Amino acid sequence: MGKPLGEGAGGNVRLITSRDSSQVLFAVKEFRHREEIESIRDYTKKLNAEYCIGLTLKHPNIIETIEIIHEATNHVYQVMEYCEYDLFAIVMSGKMSKAEIYCDFKQIMNGVKYMLDSGLAHRDLKLDNCVINSQGIVKIIDFGSAVVYRYPETEKINNATGIVGSDPYLAPEVVSNMTYDPRPADIWSAAIIFCCMLMRKFPWKSPRLSDSSFRQFADSFKDDKPVSAFSMSNRLLMSLPTEVQPLVKGMLTLDPVKRDTIDQCWEDPWLSSIQFCTLHYVYEDGSNSSLSDYNASEPVNGKRRKIKSKTLVSVAGHSHTNVDFDDAHIATLEKKKKKNEGKSH
Repeated sequence: MGKPLGEGAGGNVRLITSRDSSQVLFAVKEFRHREEIESIRDYTKKLNAEYCIGLTLKHPNIIETIEIIHEATNHVYQVMEYCEYDLFAIVMSGKMSKAEIYCDFKQIMNGVKYMLDSGLAHRDLKLDNCVINSQGIVKIIDFGSAVVYRYPETEKINNATGIVGSDPYLAPEVVSNMTYDPRPADIWSAAIIFCCMLMRKFPWKSPRLSDSSFRQFADSFKDDKPVSAFSMSNRLLMSLPTEVQPLVKGMLTLDPVKRDTIDQCWEDPWLSSIQFCTLHYVYEDGSNSSLSDYNASEPVNGKRRKIKSKTLVSVAGHSHTNVDFDDAHIATLEKKKKKNEGKSH
């Protein structure tokens, strides 16, 4: 197996080069082994669900899932497109401009909108689950916790259960309610990603009142104040650029029923004004479209259009940060950190 790129509860990801002359790079996830208390049926169902969700989602801001491989040795692998950088590593480099941060966040929201409009909620949105390629295109990864909240041809919303995800990114209703609507939970997590990109630290460790930083944030919601007055009493919003404060307040509203929906976020004056890097696709049927329109990859007349070529459409006024491979992925950053810690002892 190739160089490690990342590791999580669902398995580990490595960089693999194709054996043919093209030398194409892929990210290959080796799924975790089945636990003793887990039935073969449940284990297989979970792995296939993650694969099928990834295969269904076709969008420039969603990682492309290519194939699943079941080996006789009980190893299961998922082959995906490779992106050169983890967004976490780029953010922590401290090299991002504000314009670049805004572009990347708009791309994340573009991917989230596509998922939610497709009836899917991610439930584990975080910096670690966003990657970015050398062209500056951000892609959401890891659908191991994703759920279908609405099935095709129905309007019924299916609530989610269970605490999944990382504490700093969790919406408060996820830790306090037995069941919850996963859509506003994804909106909350996306806002935390944005705050982390701007501040390079978490607003709080956990969305519980036992966390003093979160409690201070929650207390500022007790009175229904306009955004300007609210920001003055809210330490988190005060630390953010003025233009993004109304959007972040709406995305981090404590009550999930009152929290901004993805459509309300998209209509926010500031967010709607942000131009972002995207791809222009030309299809084999002769049609073409800019995939800043998140629906452009949807099937036409029941058949998914095959892509003939892709062209990057960059936004003038900013470039995207590049870092060395040793600083590009969480796995290599961890290895480097341990090596430096060993030298200090």
